[in-house]
Amino acid sequence: MNLIGKSSIRLWSYRCSGFTLVELTFCILLIGIIATVATPKYFASLDRYRVEMAVKRLANDIRLAQNSARQTNFTQTIRFTRADSTYSIDAIKSIERSSASYTVLLTDSPYQVRMVGLIDSTQPTASPATITVTFNRFGIPDRGVTIILQSGSRSQQVQVDASSGKVKIQ
Repeated sequence: MNLIGKSSIRLWSYRCSGFTLVELTFCILLIGIIATVATPKYFASLDRYRVEMAVKRLANDIRLAQNSARQTNFTQTIRFTRADSTYSIDAIKSIERSSASYTVLLTDSPYQVRMVGLIDSTQPTASPATITVTFNRFGIPDRGVTIILQSGSRSQQVQVDASSGKVKIQ
């Protein structure tokens, strides 16, 4: 009687140790629903993060050109090119190559954003491919400019005020 009792206990514990096909199907279905809901939100937050970081870098680099003009008592020029989403500051040397000017390619990692709009305050109706802003020795620009950056459906802009030279993120 002991042998029969032990074997029946072993058989019962063996049958109850796994999951049924219905339970596995339910878990996979639940994981699929959660992934379907979470994935678009993840990519939207990734686009928001990329645009915010690129806009902050752009605003800080514009301020760098302004401060450099004030400190050196010479004009500083920053050039924005919409076609390849770059901007460069001629008088400041690149960190990677000392022979080249300071250039930022916004489509590269970590930003991966595009420059979708350039608005010149002297010609607000036109959208030029390239705008050059020159800061005088007091840090005042020769023109106001608005730069629009975009990643996915998210976009933000940086404005440089023509009269004061203040840089605003919108």
